[in-house]
Amino acid sequence: MPSGAAVIVENRAGEILLLQRGPTAPWHPGRWNLPGGHVEPGETSAQAATRELHEEANLRVLALVPVVRVRTPYGLLDVFYVARWTGRVRVDAYENVAHVWMPPSRLPDMAVMPPQDAVLRRFAAR
Repeated sequence: MPSGAAVIVENRAGEILLLQRGPTAPWHPGRWNLPGGHVEPGETSAQAATRELHEEANLRVLALVPVVRVRTPYGLLDVFYVARWTGRVRVDAYENVAHVWMPPSRLPDMAVMPPQDAVLRRFAAR
């Protein structure tokens, strides 16, 4: 059972949404990351991805596609892809302090927390 879920959100310009963790975030402060978080008891990883995207970025999923499952020091992480969503990005200000839409070619240059950095490098190379 996955312990976490993350979402690669792509806009119509082909850019990927990254959120920047705040300076007091419990882990990886200041690093960039995908929207996502823990899978709660009784929740699937897809449900967690949908919930976390709304909590952290104020976006609602219209279509969610599984991308990859990766092993992390914290457990399994399911990564999903979303190209169809509604809403306007608003960071939650609890964990994240900023957001950016980044072209895939620039993703490897960002200080993205592991293992999301490796997933995004593969995504950018597609």
